[in-house]
Amino acid sequence: MALFAKSWLHTSGLGWPEEMHMNEMSSTEAKTHFGALLDMAQREPVTIHKKGRAVAVMLSMQDFEEHEAMKLKLLQQANER
Repeated sequence: MALFAKSWLHTSGLGWPEEMHMNEMSSTEAKTHFGALLDMAQREPVTIHKKGRAVAVMLSMQDFEEHEAMKLKLLQQANER
């Protein structure tokens, strides 16, 4: 649980140095601590790893909507060419 502990302790204000902050956790940690994952994702995206490989990213609805709007804008610009 090392990756999760570093992120959670840092974001909960318990004094981890900034360079220790990691926005990632294992899939097992994500399942076990889903509420904390949701809280973390409201602040910034969190990468989920399974067997040492990045498999997903959890992000806030606002970040997702901004991402989708940017994709749509880029596609529209590409179609105008």
